[in-house]
Amino acid sequence: MNEISKCFQVFPGVQVLCGTFGSMAVGLQVVGLLLGVVSWCLQSSCTSSQVWKMRSQMESVTSSQQQFEGLWMSCAATSLGSIQCSRFKTVLGLPAHLQACRALMMLSLLVGLASIIVSVLGLKCTKIGRTSEHVKDQIALTGGILFILSGLFTLIAVSWYAARVINDFYDPLYGGVRFELGAGLYMGWAASCLAILGGSMLCCSCRKTPPPPPARQFAYNFSTTSRGPNIYRAAPASDSSSYKAYSAALPKRSTCLLVVPRVSRSSLGGRAFSYQAPVLWNQLPVWVREADTVSVFKNRLKTFLFDKAYS
Repeated sequence: MNEISKCFQVFPGVQVLCGTFGSMAVGLQVVGLLLGVVSWCLQSSCTSSQVWKMRSQMESVTSSQQQFEGLWMSCAATSLGSIQCSRFKTVLGLPAHLQACRALMMLSLLVGLASIIVSVLGLKCTKIGRTSEHVKDQIALTGGILFILSGLFTLIAVSWYAARVINDFYDPLYGGVRFELGAGLYMGWAASCLAILGGSMLCCSCRKTPPPPPARQFAYNFSTTSRGPNIYRAAPASDSSSYKAYSAALPKRSTCLLVVPRVSRSSLGGRAFSYQAPVLWNQLPVWVREADTVSVFKNRLKTFLFDKAYS
């Protein structure tokens, strides 16, 4: 089936090709990128969520009031729908695990944003100038690795926070308010799984391509004293009869004369090319025959013919 490819320009130097879906690698890259974008959106929602932990109903005096906390503030909600939130007043006074979770979530958002940009540039259906396929595979592989790192940062943050909540809940010596796991933590786990899955798909789409075959090279015999190919070339060594027959027609570098074969002038032998060519060559002046390159020979021959025609 013929593939139809259309492109439109995103910004100068970058074009996106649409309509090419014949490759499995392109499908993996597109699906991996979509999973990465969804995971980044979930990471943003998880970071801004205030429901990382909720007050356990076992300690609530009334079920009409709820208390929940996030990374940035603590909130209380009533059954009437009113919610009051208060930001944490200090940063240095917060627990160490809360500060670490903040840093990890912000780092995961930055790495996730960078991975989206890099992955878009590394897709096989995008065109960036004259970037080769091997370079685009390396870019896509880098984007997949960044997605995996972003998912790991989120996974570490939410797992660490959940471990502290569970530890405080089951600690009999803990004198504070007991909390349970909130919806923000589950959102973070989902985001980390999607990010790792999307990054893995991007990495799997990059296969090791063999190096391109070297370009065909043509050898030319250049003279060491002038430019252009040498018009005198040695014949290959051979003992065959054909070599012996034509060896006499090779140019003699001392006089630049060719040996005229013996033919019968009464017949058609005098019109043969093997006879007329050496005769005409030997009639040229010495300064024309001693040309080392084809370009020099042409220039001298042109000068000689013009002088002979107009003299």
